[in-house]
Amino acid sequence: MILFLALALTAQRSPGAVVVMPVADMYSAPSQDSEVVSQATFAASVVVAEEKSGWVKVRPPDNYPGWMPLTALRRYSPDDHPYASVGKAVKVESRFANVNREADLTKHQPLLTLPFEATLDRVERYKLRAGDLLFFGDSPQKITHTGMYLGHGKFIHDTPLSPPGVQISRLGDPPWTNFSLPAGG
Repeated sequence: MILFLALALTAQRSPGAVVVMPVADMYSAPSQDSEVVSQATFAASVVVAEEKSGWVKVRPPDNYPGWMPLTALRRYSPDDHPYASVGKAVKVESRFANVNREADLTKHQPLLTLPFEATLDRVERYKLRAGDLLFFGDSPQKITHTGMYLGHGKFIHDTPLSPPGVQISRLGDPPWTNFSLPAGG
């Protein structure tokens, strides 16, 4: 019991740092030529156990030790608290997710924004219900247009085609016969 208390007090007084890279590899020795034994993610607080020529041996929250370059961390000053341990660290403004037309998010605006809990399910055309979202394109990987099903074979969408603007169209009319991924709303 005394040993446990001594270790706990030592850990509290150990110098700390926060990971400043999205993912920082942790190595078995202070060299990138050594084996990667674990990883620490951005904003994880770590305890610094040892330092050697630009490398630090750290203990992350899971207590699995490893070496990482000092450049992957920002040391706490004596007056700092471990990252996100006091005050507000993050304020969640909304719980929504963007649906994008391709993996490269820098090329286009999101196709739509959905509540984070929403699920997208492929449904057969005859099972569409009013409010279901429709995705048009050559394939699920090449979505070029979206709309919302109104019922009775009609949907509402904003189109650049003639005449441009928000309009109601029929799913059976070209070019809308090629929708790739209708989703339950």
